[in-house]
Amino acid sequence: MIISFLLLILSIGYLGYNYATTGELFKKGVSLKGGITLTILTHEKHDLSQIEKTIKETSPKADISIREITEAGKTKAIIIEASDITPEELITTTKKTNLNLSEGNYNIESMGSALGESFFKQTTKAII
Repeated sequence: MIISFLLLILSIGYLGYNYATTGELFKKGVSLKGGITLTILTHEKHDLSQIEKTIKETSPKADISIREITEAGKTKAIIIEASDITPEELITTTKKTNLNLSEGNYNIESMGSALGESFFKQTTKAII
């Protein structure tokens, strides 16, 4: 029982630390707070940390998250999730990286903050 209480105390401490430093209990993704998702089809391996660094240097206020979609160990797509940036700024900034943004090989989706807030409320209700 001691281990369970220690885990509970550590979890509450972690949530408290997140709230004190960021103002949120946990980090919300683009689907919960609204933003842009840019999906780029590619078959080449890319340095995601360098791409993220380049985008953050150009748009320091933007909250950027980059991940790679693989299938059987081969890269299929790169997904860039961003908030606090316009779609045009994200495309312009991404073109400064070594990613190929030609017509037909990328898709951009926008999620409004109102819809994201609605998802967050529904998630909170589901957890409770």
